Amino acid sequence: LDTTMSQLDFPSGNCESNLKLYDLDTAERDGTLLHVGSVFSAADGRIRDSLREEGPRVVSFHNVLKWGSIPLAEALVEVLHIVREGLGAEADIEFAVDMGEGRSNQGSGQLGRQPSLNILQIRPMTRQGGLDRQVRFKETSAERILCRTTRSLGHGVVDAITDVIYVTTSELSGSTTPAVAKEVGELNAMLRLQKARYLLIGPGRWGTSDPSLGIPVEWSQISDARIIVETAFGDRSVDPSQGTHFFHNITSKQIGYLTLSAYPHRITPKDFIDREWLDGQPGCFEGDSVRHVRLDRPLLAYLDGRKGHATILKPDNDDEFDERAPEERY
Repeated sequence: LDTTMSQLDFPSGNCESNLKLYDLDTAERDGTLLHVGSVFSAADGRIRDSLREEGPRVVSFHNVLKWGSIPLAEALVEVLHIVREGLGAEADIEFAVDMGEGRSNQGSGQLGRQPSLNILQIRPMTRQGGLDRQVRFKETSAERILCRTTRSLGHGVVDAITDVIYVTTSELSGSTTPAVAKEVGELNAMLRLQKARYLLIGPGRWGTSDPSLGIPVEWSQISDARIIVETAFGDRSVDPSQGTHFFHNITSKQIGYLTLSAYPHRITPKDFIDREWLDGQPGCFEGDSVRHVRLDRPLLAYLDGRKGHATILKPDNDDEFDERAPEERY
């Protein structure tokens, strides 16, 4: 981290504008590699956890994780105990470690800079409740199903969604997804004023920092979504958006989160989404790549957090709302 710079180039998307990159030889001379480096022994094809060995250097963290060269694990246990006592709940912690110099100052007889643990952020983890309740879903015809997946987060029944915002194509690129994010953000702001929660559907990762992997929205641009569905990005399957901040937001706000991969990569061929039905509904907004639909009757979504399964049903006059106990609602 270069702290000598007076100006940074973050606005242009250059996230490394305040970083200087060095090779492992420089890191070894500096002493940084002492705690985190190992050596690949070509003679026997093994990793040796001592820099006294000859051979290519690799970053393994073995000296910290296996041999306890600094008491990182013990320090984290103590910090988690203090935080748990203070918050009354489990917590997610972001931290940085200064490994120290790892050697005495030459000729001084004094220890060098000592290792230190620096806490950057602490967030209480929201516990997903109600998993002891069974979500009763009666099998129905395929025509009734709008979306089904075996990769989901959330538990319960959602029965009050009449608005759907969805991206109409999965054939996007890094140059077009920012415009999609802008349209979605404007619709989210409008529905927030109307206090209308909605179903959000789109390709790739929502909230990604890489526009070529999904829709690069800020959380404020999708904050009023009730259920989020991530579909395939073209013919590619993209890993779910389970970064720390994203995961904290969807769990703390009890937002359903569904992932639907490209067909060859799906866990089961039953996983699908009925885009033709969505395209056939009257639209409130028709953008270049985004569409807003408002239904006369609400969708009915079943989310089973114990199995990670979810099914969203299209509106129907015979919806079995009265057959569910109120406490099943999510």
